[in-house]
Amino acid sequence: MTEPILQSVNYLRQIPKVEGKICMTVHEIAECWLIDEAGRAWGAADPALRGSLQTDVSTDQLRDFTLGKMGFVEIRRRGPRIVVTLDPRRVSSSAIVGLLYWLHDAHWVGRLALRVFGSDHEAELVPNIAAFGARLEVLGQCGRNEERTRFQCVPVSTDEVSNDRRIGTLFELWRSSAVRSRSEVAAFCAHHFDGRYTLVRPLSNGEFVVDEMGRGYVCYDRSYVAKSAGTLLIDEPDYAYGMWVSEAYRSVALSRAPDFSDVAANIRSPHAADVTVQYRRLVIPFIDPYFGDYIVSASVLRSAA
Repeated sequence: MTEPILQSVNYLRQIPKVEGKICMTVHEIAECWLIDEAGRAWGAADPALRGSLQTDVSTDQLRDFTLGKMGFVEIRRRGPRIVVTLDPRRVSSSAIVGLLYWLHDAHWVGRLALRVFGSDHEAELVPNIAAFGARLEVLGQCGRNEERTRFQCVPVSTDEVSNDRRIGTLFELWRSSAVRSRSEVAAFCAHHFDGRYTLVRPLSNGEFVVDEMGRGYVCYDRSYVAKSAGTLLIDEPDYAYGMWVSEAYRSVALSRAPDFSDVAANIRSPHAADVTVQYRRLVIPFIDPYFGDYIVSASVLRSAA
């Protein structure tokens, strides 16, 4: 969120209600609901939710993925108290709208317990809707500031590329001809970069889909790499890192020019310890003669802790 969504207790007058936003009633007997990124509310155990997401993962995995990556909101009713859990950096405006209508239909009044997903802190009480919106904005801004310190990138001049033995070879390959098959470039990267390479294709909506990922990344477990082909680049274990990395790909896709940088990143995974890595990276555009544009990222690891 880039600006406060909730400005007053008259919020329902300010937000147009969309047909079909709520696909359940608050009179259903349930203890937990999830509101998706489009503002639709689901019982957390509703098989239709898994059907809509095309997944059969466990309840805990589903919660981690939907709240931590897709911007869902979780509502838990604990007696007279309602606890709302979300990630202020990820939650969509539509999900907040869905939450507001859920609270309205539930005839909720009084204080709300707000828990930040992924935080070790206890839920905090907010006194009213206006305070809830203001608190979300503050938390979201704090999260964005934190991410600016987690990921740092320093551009390196093209003159230095030729002095880097491994990255320089890929740059010279591209400079001799940018029209090369994906299989040729993937094999080249696998040979020269110890498996630290990713090939992606740009989509019309501005996202990137992974075509191939090498097995040399110390911050990814083997199961993710094995299943990465066909997934969106942003859907990697650390969603914030995926979003940040995507910006480099997007810049290269628009400029058709290589990006050569030194990177320091603290990468987090839901199922592993944090890893802080420093690496030199080249993001570079190629054209497959049969399949069109694709982008390659190859890197040389400097340190990992």
